[in-house]
Amino acid sequence: MSLHSDARAVAGTHRPSDAEGPIAPSTAPRSWRLFVAFGVAMLFLARVTIQLADVQLLDRSGYAVRASSEVNQSLPIVASRGTIVDRFGNVLAVDVERRSLYVVPAQIDPGEAANLAMRISEVIEVPAEKILALLIDTNRAWVPVARWLPDDQADQIERMAQESLYLVYESHRFYPQGRFAPHVIGATNLNGMGIAGVEASFDDVLRGTNGVITAEVDIHQQPIWSRPYERVEPVNGSQVQLTIDPYIQHLAEDQLGKAIDLHGASGGTVIVMDVKTGAVRAMASYPDFDPNDYADV
Repeated sequence: MSLHSDARAVAGTHRPSDAEGPIAPSTAPRSWRLFVAFGVAMLFLARVTIQLADVQLLDRSGYAVRASSEVNQSLPIVASRGTIVDRFGNVLAVDVERRSLYVVPAQIDPGEAANLAMRISEVIEVPAEKILALLIDTNRAWVPVARWLPDDQADQIERMAQESLYLVYESHRFYPQGRFAPHVIGATNLNGMGIAGVEASFDDVLRGTNGVITAEVDIHQQPIWSRPYERVEPVNGSQVQLTIDPYIQHLAEDQLGKAIDLHGASGGTVIVMDVKTGAVRAMASYPDFDPNDYADV
């Protein structure tokens, strides 16, 4: 091929001018990326749809139970403990209803807590510093301040009309005869369980079975009575009758005290039994105690 013909061949090759603009890039790679992104989005949407269907259809009851447990609470109805009586039916131990003071710290203005603690202290005769620590304990929603208040103190607290203070009736074990046969009768703890004497030996008979209220509650864990609720009544404890004769018991305690004083003894015990039946008519021991103040023993 001649040089002249090569020049014509080169000259015949088409070259785009600037007026024609740049050559458009291929759209194939971009379309492929959009397709992949769309596919991933559809897979994600399908997964979410399946999970929602699982919640709504397959595990619906489980989530319903969880939601219900946050709204509905089971609140115990404490059964009354059975009475203890002597051979003639005189009451030696009985449950009485007393008002206890509780507080909701979240409802108390921190700036007013110290003043409120001082006012409560003047009524229930507990150091204000101790009460203040309870009033500002926001880690607990429901805090006991004083349990089983005397009626005059409970009335004074009620007249304070403080929204954050709550007076709740609670059963309290009471021993009307005081120091009469304390080692026989025994005592209960703060939870109403027998821990000494007949109270402990016959605890399962005296205790009874608590009931329960299942109801919607408000933020203070108080039932919303306008809403439907279920109630299972408690079964109160049974009475226990002793063979103790009150006259013989008093006589035994009196004579034991005199003998201890006469001989300078540190303690002693007297037991009187019916020789025909074996029934215990008296059981006196010293030192004695008042079961109403068993925590101080």
